[in-house]
Amino acid sequence: MAELVPTPAPAMRGTPGEQPQHAWTAVATIIGAVTVARAVPAGEESREVLGAALTAVSRLVVEA
Repeated sequence: MAELVPTPAPAMRGTPGEQPQHAWTAVATIIGAVTVARAVPAGEESREVLGAALTAVSRLVVEA
């Protein structure tokens, strides 16, 4: 994980000091969302969890 997070950090919003924190937030959100989505019944609820995580992580990324 420590080697993964520096890769997306430059694409995150915020100052250079905030970017690694936002990258950790994005990675943790994605991992948590996949875990929760697998724990609930397949279908709409699972897609809702993943969609909410995508929306949250998208807010952390600088628009290209």
